[in-house]
Amino acid sequence: MRKITIPYLYPLAALILLVGAFANPACAGDSLKSLLPDLSGWSAEPAAETKMNTNGMVVYNAERTYTKNGKQLTATLMLSDLPVMEGLQPSFESEAGEIKGASEELDGFKTYLGHDENDNSGGITVMLLEKGSDNAMFALSYKGLSSKAALALARKFDWKRMRSVTYGLIKP
Repeated sequence: MRKITIPYLYPLAALILLVGAFANPACAGDSLKSLLPDLSGWSAEPAAETKMNTNGMVVYNAERTYTKNGKQLTATLMLSDLPVMEGLQPSFESEAGEIKGASEELDGFKTYLGHDENDNSGGITVMLLEKGSDNAMFALSYKGLSSKAALALARKFDWKRMRSVTYGLIKP
């Protein structure tokens, strides 16, 4: 595994936030929202969905924020026919002070993990589908949690069901 010093997760997180900020509200179907279920012991608003279609490139985004005792999770499910993950290293570790990042395979999925020990925040990205130019990913950003606790919560989402539902949704 290569060790690099540039955290690759921050550009990905910025892209997810950008898509969410500029997408036009449109329903991509209840199937996406159903993939962001209630979490026991956490409060959450209903999931929101957006669809952006620019020059024939389509991005679906479902997002839900959870809170509990000052802790926060934001779960995002993104489907795109954009090459979103192009250029990310298949295997890496990064470290910049208290910020650590790594990629690894978990439960048969390529994942990218990043954590800032200074404020117990970070993100977990799970590649659900890489089918030609079509991509689907699940991202969980968190505040106030250890990386282990965040990963345990990320695993409460059904990644296999997400892959099954998203397969072929952009381009059948």
